[in-house]
Order: sequence, then C-alpha cells, then structure tokens
Amino acid sequence: MRFGAASSVYAALTLLWRRTLSAEASAWAQVATSLVLLSVLTSPLVSAALVVHAVALFAVIERLPPGRARALLIGGLLAVHAAMPVLWFPALPGYAPHVREFVAFATNAGLLRAWAWVRDRPRLRQRGIALARDYAFYTFFLPAFVNGPFFSPAELDRRRLHSDRTSPPPAGPSGAYALRRILTGVVEALAAMALIDTFTSGAYRAAASGSSLHAWRHALAVYVCFYLGFGAWTEASIGFACLAGIRLPENFDRPHLSYGLADFWRRWNVTLGRWMLQYIYLPLAPHGGPTRAFAWYGPAAVFSSVAAYHYLGGLKLLGPAVARLPGFWIPWIAWVALNTVGVRLTQSFRAPEQWTVRFVLVAIATVGTAALGMMVVFFPVDLPLDLLRVTIAHMVIPHW
Repeated sequence: MRFGAASSVYAALTLLWRRTLSAEASAWAQVATSLVLLSVLTSPLVSAALVVHAVALFAVIERLPPGRARALLIGGLLAVHAAMPVLWFPALPGYAPHVREFVAFATNAGLLRAWAWVRDRPRLRQRGIALARDYAFYTFFLPAFVNGPFFSPAELDRRRLHSDRTSPPPAGPSGAYALRRILTGVVEALAAMALIDTFTSGAYRAAASGSSLHAWRHALAVYVCFYLGFGAWTEASIGFACLAGIRLPENFDRPHLSYGLADFWRRWNVTLGRWMLQYIYLPLAPHGGPTRAFAWYGPAAVFSSVAAYHYLGGLKLLGPAVARLPGFWIPWIAWVALNTVGVRLTQSFRAPEQWTVRFVLVAIATVGTAALGMMVVFFPVDLPLDLLRVTIAHMVIPHW
C-alpha cells in the first residue's frame, strides 16, 4: 500500500512535469520526485547513501580510463552496494522492519541495474548531461525501483511513451489500461495475503507430518501465493509506469502452461531471466559455439546467480547471522541442482501446437517440479532440515 501510494503521487507529478517542463527538465524533476518519495518510504539517510553510491559509480565509469584500476573500483562499488543493506543500514536511526523489507528488495534490484549499466555503457550514444540524466532516471525510476520489471539501459529511449509536451505522444497504452493493471495488482496482492500462512513454520510442520497429498497441496499453495504476490508487484509496476510515461516489459508469460522446466523459466520472471541471459549466460558461452560441457555449466551458472541474488536478499532481510544456519543456504543448493538438471533434460522439448494428453501431463509435471523447488527455498530457517527431507520424501514416495 505504501508503494502504491508513493507511485500514485509519482505518476500524478510526472504528468504535471511533462505538461509544464521541457523534456530535459521533466526527466530531472522525475528523478527528484523519486528521491523525495524514496526518502519517505525508507529514510533520508538511506536515500542519501544510495545517491552518493550512484554518483560515485557514474564518476568512476565516466572519468577513469579503461584498465585494471577502473575495473577494481567498479567491482568494489558493486560490492559496497551489496554490503550496505546487510552491514551498515541496520545501524541507521529509524531502520524499522518495513524499511528493511523495502530496502532489501529495492537494493537487490538496484544492484542488477548498476551491473547492467556498467556492461551496457559502451553501447550508449549519449554523452555529458544527457547521459547523466538517463543514468539517474534509469537508476531511480520509482515504479520499477523496488522489484522491476527490468529492462536494459539501451532500451530506455524506446520505452518512453512521451518525449516532450509539444509533440503528440505515440500510440500506447491508455490510462484505463494502466488503472486496470494497477487494480489487477491490488486484487492479486489481497489473494496472496489470504494464502500467506503457507510460508509459516506451522504450515511446513503440517506438510511434513501429513500425507503425500497434503505435502503436494502445501507446495502448490506456496507456488500460487508466490506467483500472486510477485504478479501483484509486476502488475502494479507496469500500471504506474504507464501513467508515468514508461512502458515496462511483461514479466510473466502463462508459466502454468510451460512444456518442461526449460520452457517454465522462459515464462516465469521473464525480465530477470533475460537479464541473466544477457549478463551471465552469454558472457560465459564458449566463443566457438555451445559445447556439451556448457550445456550443463551455463544453466548452473545462471541458477547459482539467481540463488546468490536471493541469498543476498535474505541477508538484507534477516541479518548476516542467518548465514550460519544450514536451513538458510542448503535449500538453495538443492534448488540450483534441481533446476539445472530439469532445464538440461527439457531443453529440447517443443510444445505441440494443440493441447494433447501428453501436453497436459508435461505441464502438470512442470508446475509440480517448480512448486517443489519453491517449497524448498522458502523452508523456514528456524526449522530442522530433517523436516524438509521428510516432506520431500512424502512428495516423491506415496505416503498416506
């Protein structure tokens, strides 16, 4: 609700800036609006720290010549971005739980945007003030600031729905479309909250002590709740961004109709998957073309990066002390292994043009496998891992 209220203010002010200011001034006004609202959602000190870090990263990229020193400084600044919410922000006054939650999501997404800017900078044509403007806008665009959807810096120009107040806007989504997406997000968030108890220790204990049917029902409830919650962020972000003049990419492509796990990860959290493809998978690909070894270590690197991304988010939410708990990191290792093998075995799957019995069975098995993986990684860290082992055994071996 706080994010929705802030984004509503942002969208309303953006409309005012676009009607009264030049394109250049409007972009800077939107950046300033984002920063003021971020200070309200978090704290002025947190917002100031993020601004100082962004300015330092931009200065290093633009002012230092290519070389080892520049690369080390960039790597150090990215590490600082990851470490600030874990080690330093909790010591700031006013760092309440709702601030911690917001910062954990937002700085994880911000780390991906910073990495993308570093990698895409050689492809950007802007220079000087125009480049600084786009960097600030890309870094602090409020509707996508917290949790995406993500797009690359090179896409920024073509995602703007309006250029300035004197030229007519190109054909694009209407205000009614934007409001419909926001309303859909609200409904999905309420539905997710109705299922939120599936993530509790009590629900996991019940799944471990019940039948196979109970264990599978719990895993599917975790999957549905996570999908609705994540979908709520996506829907709201797309709607608010549309009102603010940016067309964000879609983040889900009917993942429940996936034909194999490889197809599932092309449909689920599409923009994060595209980010991983562009900045992790392709840079690791052999120059001579794909090899048998890369068919394994490529997906493993992607899923390991996704696990590290969420592991870092967990440290930001729960504090560095949880890193010592096996229940905090062993489930992610299992998730990486499950999905690496599943993607490798289904990479060659091609869905039939029409629904068949085989398509339905494969789709059910795909969603079931994805639900199993999500149930594993959301395992409460305060429970003994033996409970997770028992639950998985009940899901694999019929138990009544």
